[in-house]
Amino acid sequence: SFCSLVATSSVLVYSLPPILGVLLPVSALFSCVLACGRLAADREALGMMTLGLSPFQLLRMPASFGALVGLVTFMALSLGEPWGVRGIRKTMAVSAQRALSEGIRPGEFMQWISGLMFVCDGRLGDTLVSPLLVDQRDPTRPLVLSAERGHIQLSSRVEDIVLQMEKGSMWFKEPHEARFRQATCEQSTHRLSFGRLVTNKAWTA
Repeated sequence: SFCSLVATSSVLVYSLPPILGVLLPVSALFSCVLACGRLAADREALGMMTLGLSPFQLLRMPASFGALVGLVTFMALSLGEPWGVRGIRKTMAVSAQRALSEGIRPGEFMQWISGLMFVCDGRLGDTLVSPLLVDQRDPTRPLVLSAERGHIQLSSRVEDIVLQMEKGSMWFKEPHEARFRQATCEQSTHRLSFGRLVTNKAWTA
């Protein structure tokens, strides 16, 4: 798809500075070794010295080339690599966020994060029919959410997704309570963080 193509292209662009920081010095080393070896094999350095030229004059071009490569490498590693790493992480997080929001299938339990389970009975476009969310990340405070309709939205924070519920009910329990309490609401918004995503399993109900 177009989104996948854009994400792949972005990762390739962000990967260039770290790759250049490694490839440029190695390439410069091999090119200098090859050039100096060819000069020695063809006796060109000896010929230049017989004409009265100093051997140190041969160092001008390798020294200038090495200084230029060193400057570009320094810029790539000091400025380009942090920029590239941040871009790759953001692109991967946005892709994971989009995959989580678009990968919901009716009748399948989605375990995005350990202790967090989601399922819906149907899907009409972007609208989820009868969504159910079970949150047991904190065993002392379990939470169950159900609604007639729901929507998965992308959050401004790339490590979060936002779940909006309409005409829903919530069952929750405090650590010192033995029974669940119920609350109803016309609309509710729940922010789910998957910054520490460890699993993404689905199985047919």
